[in-house]
Amino acid sequence: MPRIFLHLGYKGTAYHGWQTQAPPLVTVQKTIEDCLEKMLGYHLHVHGCGRTDAGVHARSYYAHIDLREAVDFDAVFRLNRMLPADIAIFDWLAVADDAHAQRDATFRRYEYHIDLVKNPLRGDLAGRYDANPLDLALMQEVVSCFRENSNFSAFCRSPEQYPDTTCRIDECTLIESKGGQSLIFTIQGNRFLHNMVRLLVARMIDVGRGALTFAEIENAFAAGQPCKYETPAYAEGLYLVGVGYEFLEG
Repeated sequence: MPRIFLHLGYKGTAYHGWQTQAPPLVTVQKTIEDCLEKMLGYHLHVHGCGRTDAGVHARSYYAHIDLREAVDFDAVFRLNRMLPADIAIFDWLAVADDAHAQRDATFRRYEYHIDLVKNPLRGDLAGRYDANPLDLALMQEVVSCFRENSNFSAFCRSPEQYPDTTCRIDECTLIESKGGQSLIFTIQGNRFLHNMVRLLVARMIDVGRGALTFAEIENAFAAGQPCKYETPAYAEGLYLVGVGYEFLEG
């Protein structure tokens, strides 16, 4: 059975996350599976590189499928014609039979977009915060703290479900954009825990607006316990923007 990697992207606003849920919840995975079944004439399971929460977007996402036989038509063109406008297939890649979209990923890269002023064109594409001005210098200290740590049990919605809450952080930055009207938080690592990125962003903003101190962030890491605030940042600001595989490099 030929194994195919699907490279795709989606706007997550209308979906209850990636993973198939019980009806009537609409998900990205189930939407793609339904279209593949119509195109191929049989059902197959789409194995994603990871879960994304309801409302979260993906500019670069990978999944794999196992075909019964190779197709002799332009599958990307046909599938894109069938899928809704907010899901796009970029590539249909034949890979080794044991290649796995989730297990073989060497890194995942996320961006979180923060609008500091109301933007009618980005209402469901960025998290909006009105606590202006934020202390960006303090927020940069928090970002440095994120880079320097590896155990993120304090920034996970349900750490008890993981045998290990250690994550390798390769990059973590915060930059101003659009003349200071928005911020972009970027983080790349080998893995991320449940709600981890949104919790990191929310606590960074809490420090910037003066609701938390930098010392409280340090203490959370040291104790492995969450801060006094546990609400994650808004889902609409989060984007999966990159996933790495050794066999796709170059």
